[in-house]
Amino acid sequence: MFFFQLRSFQYFVAAEWTGGIYASPSMPGSRPGGLIAATWAALVRMGEAGYLDCARAIMSTAKEIEAGIRTIPGLRVLGNPHMAVVAFAADEATPVRGTTINIYKVSARH
Repeated sequence: MFFFQLRSFQYFVAAEWTGGIYASPSMPGSRPGGLIAATWAALVRMGEAGYLDCARAIMSTAKEIEAGIRTIPGLRVLGNPHMAVVAFAADEATPVRGTTINIYKVSARH
């Protein structure tokens, strides 16, 4: 089978999308294939053990960030983060005595 024949299998069309017919030249939508290929290559190079080491380091860092946010008066962590995304907000229930929270100071705190 020639390449151009194989390519016909990668197109994706969603006729029931609320914005009209959605068609894309690949399954991941508008994302470029290069990112997918690079991700695959990195995983092949790292192997399962390397991937798990990186995942552990990322999760550990997220937990450190979460713990740090919890120590800043006037901030609260949103939800119960299980992965590498930690969302937080200003805690309106306990305002910081008439001051506002400077996000640049939050990011610089360590």
